[in-house]
Amino acid sequence: MRVRGDGRAWQIDVVGVRGGLILTVDCKHWNTPSSISKFKLAAEHQRTATLHFLARPVERTIQEDRERQALPVILTLSEPPARLSEGVVLVSVEKLPSFLSGVAPYDENLPFVSSSLAVVENPMSESR
Repeated sequence: MRVRGDGRAWQIDVVGVRGGLILTVDCKHWNTPSSISKFKLAAEHQRTATLHFLARPVERTIQEDRERQALPVILTLSEPPARLSEGVVLVSVEKLPSFLSGVAPYDENLPFVSSSLAVVENPMSESR
């Protein structure tokens, strides 16, 4: 999926919706870096793309009367060095099934971003 924002196009590889849960997934085919700092740029990109996705008009499959929240995710080939980077969940292909079965909307331990943040012109300028 491609979304526009900040004068450019942002790509999201997979968007999954189940009830009130929205996942935006970026699939990385490179060998998983051993240093968490190597994820920083990709994570910032995925979080920004997710905010622009939420700023789009509401789709029919998503209820309009409640604030939308999405969980930005980077999917890696092998186990990442940490669970989170820059407000984005990092998960390996091997652990994806268990992650998907355990994730719940509005889980306070996960870095969901909300549609209320998505109306900001430049979400990266906001303090987190």
